[in-house]
Amino acid sequence: MSGVSALGGGQPGLRRDRDVREVFMLNSWIIVGGHWEVICGPGQHYVFSVHAYPKMRPGTMGFSLPQRKWASLSINQEVEVRPFSVGKDQYLSNVVLEIDFFQKKRFLRQENEWSLATDLDAIKEGKEVKPKKVKIGMVLPNTSVSFDKADGATINLVGKARG
Repeated sequence: MSGVSALGGGQPGLRRDRDVREVFMLNSWIIVGGHWEVICGPGQHYVFSVHAYPKMRPGTMGFSLPQRKWASLSINQEVEVRPFSVGKDQYLSNVVLEIDFFQKKRFLRQENEWSLATDLDAIKEGKEVKPKKVKIGMVLPNTSVSFDKADGATINLVGKARG
């Protein structure tokens, strides 16, 4: 693909393809290497980790159902894409995730044994750390993750992991 988009240097002409295999559905991947920023329209920027998948047609990307709903994407919608690099001020120290069941009758997997800690590097260097809100950031092994129950969710959250 070549060319420059009017939106600022991305690659035009990629379109969302039909549904992809279930293996990708519950991951936050789009199928196209590295991290890519997907621009669906003015003010609609999303960052996804991407993976090559040999059955994708050239010039297309595959999004899962939750991704399509979140980004309001339709079949054959053209979007701008460009490589995304995380800036030094975009590493996340704290994240609050809203939780609900994806399919109420089917439990697919349990996430456990996460290793979470606070960032001690700034303390070691004697620097004062001031939190800053970001729209896009990278989760690291030491990112503190809290969970909130989504409105109307039937899931029960217990313990100190609640936000």
